Amino acid sequence: MPKRKPKASEEAVEEGVVYVAASGSYYSKPQIDAKKIRDCTRNNYLADQVAKLRAQIFTERYMIEVRDPKDEIDEELQTRELQMFEAKDVSLWTRMQQTWEDVWYWGPALFNPVWEMEGSERVLTKLRRLPPNSFAQAPMGVMTTYSEILQGVVLNDQGEIEWWQSPSELDMRQVQLSNVFMVTDPTSTELAGTSKIIPLVPLITMLDFCWQAQMQKVNRVGAPTLFIKVMNPVKNATRDDVAYANIILKSWGKGTAYQLRENMEVVELDITDNEAALNTIEALKTRIREFFAPAALMQKEGDTIGGNAAAEKDLFDMWIEGQHQWVEDAFSALAQEYLDSNGYEGYTARVRIGAQNVGIGELEAKQAQVGFQTQALTVNEIRRKLGEVDLSEEELAKLAEAYSRLIKQQSGPGFPFVMKEHDLEHMPGVEEKAYDLRLKRLYDDLSDRVIGALHEEE
Repeated sequence: MPKRKPKASEEAVEEGVVYVAASGSYYSKPQIDAKKIRDCTRNNYLADQVAKLRAQIFTERYMIEVRDPKDEIDEELQTRELQMFEAKDVSLWTRMQQTWEDVWYWGPALFNPVWEMEGSERVLTKLRRLPPNSFAQAPMGVMTTYSEILQGVVLNDQGEIEWWQSPSELDMRQVQLSNVFMVTDPTSTELAGTSKIIPLVPLITMLDFCWQAQMQKVNRVGAPTLFIKVMNPVKNATRDDVAYANIILKSWGKGTAYQLRENMEVVELDITDNEAALNTIEALKTRIREFFAPAALMQKEGDTIGGNAAAEKDLFDMWIEGQHQWVEDAFSALAQEYLDSNGYEGYTARVRIGAQNVGIGELEAKQAQVGFQTQALTVNEIRRKLGEVDLSEEELAKLAEAYSRLIKQQSGPGFPFVMKEHDLEHMPGVEEKAYDLRLKRLYDDLSDRVIGALHEEE
């Protein structure tokens, strides 16, 4: 049966109840690309963690070691290379730290080394850092990319690396660079290295989202989240109740006020204020902190493996040494290039980053003291606990002589090493206990003196 066509004068009447609400934000899994990595580098919490870790790795400045064909140190060449690397436009110490940070964030660190002739000598005059994110775009016509983040680093048909740089995000032109010094973590199997913060990108995105949610909750103190209930909404040439309700919601704030129509009612959400967002933020921060703590890899519930902090400290020291190693290897190539290009055949150059000389902790000092008192450790083992080097047989003999002099100086009535055993047998019980207490104190005093002598006597 055909439907009747309504007359033009008839109006369709809306019936029922409509709830009008503004749509809110929600979390979605981020797509990891160069833009997302750049956004993460601007996260203040992540930047703070990276800066703290970098400060622990680069505690002492570097040195240049140059050896001649006889494997002897050439101090003159060492000084010359150090002067070259300390030049204002080279600033190797700064570049080494930038290298480590770029590798962590992006995968590779890229530089433009400028070599020039100064008289008859070829020297490095500039070492310009190239922003890794400027290599994010793949070159035109290239079908195969080797990095999800920096697609401008590719291989040509001859298997050689090509670097294609974009002047800016808005400029789609690309320039091929040929004089590029690229550093990656040698453990990475990708052409342009592997960003170490990729596992953190979802956590950082969640952290930003939770802070936005927390700020929204703060804003809702003045302007609570609400719905508008519209009963039998009217819509005609002069009135649109749903559109008016939307205008109220979009303009709703603590400094605005609107008059509701007779068929409208405000419905507030009865949501109890809680610390869910703040608790989630703290949990995410903890996850990120653990990522930047190498010692956490061996952490278990309760004590660390071995039951003390010594194993944790050793692990952290070994990890820092590993970070030094690949940075040193990279820049040793520049130091070696100076020698090779200037005709120093058979000479080798090595860049070394100094390690911080951390003083002994309470644990090591206690172990040294107990090892001496129980005679469970040798002199050299005690010295290692105290951060000292091992002594040769001759040096140990001198130290034993020093012990002997110290004992003679302390010898006297009641000294433990000169008392005769039968003297104790005739002592009354109370006096014997008092003597034992005095003996213990004298023994502890001697222990402290001997441990002090380990530092003074070499």
